Amino acid sequence: MEPDIRHEEYDAFSGYLAYRFTGYEKDHKILIFFNRTESEDADHTPFKGTQLKEPPTSWQKTADLLRHEAPVLQETTIKSYLQANVQQAFIGRSLRSPIKYKLVDSAERNSYYEREWGSGYEVRTWSRVGFSADGQQALFFESYHFDRLNSEGHYIVMEKKSGNWVLIREISTWSVVE
Repeated sequence: MEPDIRHEEYDAFSGYLAYRFTGYEKDHKILIFFNRTESEDADHTPFKGTQLKEPPTSWQKTADLLRHEAPVLQETTIKSYLQANVQQAFIGRSLRSPIKYKLVDSAERNSYYEREWGSGYEVRTWSRVGFSADGQQALFFESYHFDRLNSEGHYIVMEKKSGNWVLIREISTWSVVE
């Protein structure tokens, strides 16, 4: 059985939600999250195959892309990300979010992908979080699908400033827009 994500990971995810969605509550009825982590390599969600960007063919190319797009990204953060994603984990109800959210299993997640465009549902999936040695930097992958044929996958780089997680960079690796 897969473990639950660690407290530090909940903290980073919650910080991302607060940073990304505070002030936009009226634009979202509910956020929907897959209830287990999934790295970019393990993302088997529908429609990932059509890409506007050339996908990295190896982890080394992905790491090079991350370093190029976010020069502040520490090597220990990248290594920690790789180590964290060896084993996936369940996400429980410990997220702090400015917007109501729902956790769904794979069957329910797939049902949202089949809904018509304009349904207003975004289904998000996160990887495990890698942290710098001092715990002040975080790296994770997020894919989200907002209807049958529109989706994106990107890495998220965050840093802790004055005790709060702040988004430094989102680095897109694939997207589908119809």
